[in-house]
Amino acid sequence: MKFKQPLLIISMLLFITSLSCQKDSSTTETQTGTGKGGSLARFTIVDDYLYTVDEETLKTFNLADPRKPELKSAINIGREIETIYAYGGNLYIGSTQAMYIYSLQQPATPEFKGEARHLRACDPVVAQGNYAYVTVRSGAACGGNTNALLVYDVSDSSKPLEISRLALKKPHGLGIKNKILYICDGNNGLVLVDIQQPKSPSILRLEKGYNFKDCLIHENTLIAMVAEGMAIYDISIATNPQFIMLAK
Repeated sequence: MKFKQPLLIISMLLFITSLSCQKDSSTTETQTGTGKGGSLARFTIVDDYLYTVDEETLKTFNLADPRKPELKSAINIGREIETIYAYGGNLYIGSTQAMYIYSLQQPATPEFKGEARHLRACDPVVAQGNYAYVTVRSGAACGGNTNALLVYDVSDSSKPLEISRLALKKPHGLGIKNKILYICDGNNGLVLVDIQQPKSPSILRLEKGYNFKDCLIHENTLIAMVAEGMAIYDISIATNPQFIMLAK
């Protein structure tokens, strides 16, 4: 996703940082990435390394001197690459045809571990614990005819195994906090999914009002990128988002 309002995004990030300073942090599993990004992001930062993807290539930059990023590797990983997400020492990379997993054991040169192929569709991805959560979406740009949440067991990252799926309307990006997924389901709304039992995810709630595209979660605040701008929610109670404001 390409955002047309970078100054607004920076302002929102400063805003949620100020919010988080005013309230206690909830206990969450630690994500590897140190940079914040939604599930439709094309870059992520882990420690001193920046990882970026274009349509075919995963590039790694050393940020030891942020003024002079040093390209350490460029790996061809396939075609129609869309998204990248860092968690638990791995990179999860989404394409229109598969989810790829790369190990960060050698951070300058990520190593291919495994992949999970699916029918052609757009493919954002997030991860938590031993599971990866992928939304696939049909449409003119994405191809295919599947609109669903796919859940993979990645305890063996060399052999991701699909264990369940949940039908949706038109899912885009997604975010995760504790055992709740927040799925941006286009005009259908923001779908809250209970993943306490990954083999049987269930819809808890549907937050309507906007055309939801992607979301970014920082502690107890969710920023949803919507067609109308950015919708900000307090998710101190993960199952009950409270609308704060719409930034246009």
